[in-house]
Amino acid sequence: MLALIRVFWDIVLLRRGPRDLPASLSLLGLLALLDLGVSLVALYREGAARALTLGLVDVAFTFAVFYTLLTVRKVGHRVVQTLSALWGTGVVLAAVQIALLTVASSLLDQDTATAVASTLSNLFLLWGVLVIGHIVRRALEVHLATGLTIALTYVLVSILIYHLWPAPVTA
Repeated sequence: MLALIRVFWDIVLLRRGPRDLPASLSLLGLLALLDLGVSLVALYREGAARALTLGLVDVAFTFAVFYTLLTVRKVGHRVVQTLSALWGTGVVLAAVQIALLTVASSLLDQDTATAVASTLSNLFLLWGVLVIGHIVRRALEVHLATGLTIALTYVLVSILIYHLWPAPVTA
């Protein structure tokens, strides 16, 4: 397990790629669930129904986008490893971000902690785009600029979906 975490950490640091992960459907399912869990934690203020819905939409959207890209490029055999890399690095980045935010909130006054949280969120968003771009570059065998363009488009559409998704109707 520790070796697997190291691979994800190395991918986050742009030293390795999706091919360094096992092509395991069990691992893929676990990572999809962990990614869903991260979404639930990140969106808990939205309410349970909305958080769960958005988390499921995010997992489905990620699958659809990258399955389609890899299939169109005729490298569909890389789907499991690529999705594992995307979801696994997302979980790693979220864990690091949560740890840093927790430390900041315990050490700083509320106003400073809020400013630090905002800055950290933006930095982690950029880091996440870079990591996704790196994964896409490796999976599709394209230039980093192409990978980053795909990653940025994917992230912007994800954000758009989040903001446009209707709130659940309550009785």
